[in-house]
Amino acid sequence: MREGGDQVEFLSDGERVQIVAVPKDPLTLGTQEEFWESVARADEDYAAGRTTAVRSMTDGARVRYGL
Repeated sequence: MREGGDQVEFLSDGERVQIVAVPKDPLTLGTQEEFWESVARADEDYAAGRTTAVRSMTDGARVRYGL
């Protein structure tokens, strides 16, 4: 689980939006091989429908932080 104060980046290809955690230390991304393995896992999750709608995430954040 990520600690409070971490940042996220919203990426969009015009059809879908991805929320990606931005590491405090970019060197924590690991090796290039580890990076591509994580991309492959994310693609598998997306293809299998293991996703969360952005609306539910933003609604949850609004409730949690009183926005």
